[in-house]
Amino acid sequence: MTQKAQETRPSLSWTTDLELALAEADIVVVATSSDTVLVDPTQLRPGTLVCDVARPPNVASADLSGSGVLVFDGGLVSPPSAVDLGPFQTLPDNIAWGCLSETMLLALSGETGDFSIGSSLSLAGADLLATLAETHGFEPAAPQWYGTLVTEDELDRFATHVQGQSDCGRVVKLAG
Repeated sequence: MTQKAQETRPSLSWTTDLELALAEADIVVVATSSDTVLVDPTQLRPGTLVCDVARPPNVASADLSGSGVLVFDGGLVSPPSAVDLGPFQTLPDNIAWGCLSETMLLALSGETGDFSIGSSLSLAGADLLATLAETHGFEPAAPQWYGTLVTEDELDRFATHVQGQSDCGRVVKLAG
């Protein structure tokens, strides 16, 4: 990578000081195994984008109208047919968790390997899963938060707000 390319890339950092990290972050990815709320989105700066991959969610449900903050649930997939998990279904119809979708894809394809378990995940494995998803009709779910679709208007307002900001800098990843 050239020196110029290194200078223009946003920084990526990890920290244990959650309050400081959230106060400075432009993008927050929450991917923990914690069963408690860790992020109050009403305390984030305008222009902050939050992806909550954690289940149960780690970002508190809140009215963010006019806040300039956009939160969405990550790791959701739209399978080619309805998924009914009975009383355990906490997602809207025709939406499944990414981990469940991966298992369905592997079963449909007769694959016997694990592709997303452990700490050394391969790009080749991700590419294979993407190919299998396309083959079997799995797609990313429409963006939503707590079961409510994120509208095009909300996305446009957020994009307009962010474009009006001159400083886009830090990405903070909350993982545990």
